[in-house]
Amino acid sequence: YRRHTGKGLIWVHTRVAMLPDPDSGDILAFYYTRDINEEKILREVMSSLITFGFDNAAYADLQTEKVRLVKTRPEALAQPAESCPFQDIAGIYVPRYVYQEDQERCRFEFTLKNIREQLEKTSAYSVYFRLHDDRMPKEKPYRYMRMLFFYLNAEKRYLVFCRSDITEQIEKEQQQRLKLEQ
Repeated sequence: YRRHTGKGLIWVHTRVAMLPDPDSGDILAFYYTRDINEEKILREVMSSLITFGFDNAAYADLQTEKVRLVKTRPEALAQPAESCPFQDIAGIYVPRYVYQEDQERCRFEFTLKNIREQLEKTSAYSVYFRLHDDRMPKEKPYRYMRMLFFYLNAEKRYLVFCRSDITEQIEKEQQQRLKLEQ
């Protein structure tokens, strides 16, 4: 169940054990409550992501600004930073990994202010960009990416974000467009 604590509204698990008092015979109840907030959120995030293919997924607690990595594919490029506040991720991630021509736009689109504004209009917000990849040929040294943002629930405390590599999908669409033009 959820309860208010010094950390805000969190998920907890309470266990009760009832035992007889050896002296009086009265039934005594012993209980303890454990914080299961992180476990519960991870489960909810993973169930939300089942419908999406993704390279990596993380969430930010917007109350504490702490970022937590949920899942990542080992071969995925540009792993999200877990140790810095969400607001700093764009400043670190964009110049290091985003293809030069997309950086200015992504700096704006990845700001928390913009993401919140977009999520007021729709339940999920996507940013499409190119990620620099040294393994790709020189004439096209990037992969196409989609970063998806959404709130975990109506509380809007947890911002989930996951990135998908959509390079193959984009290339197939380009090939189909060429065929149609011909």
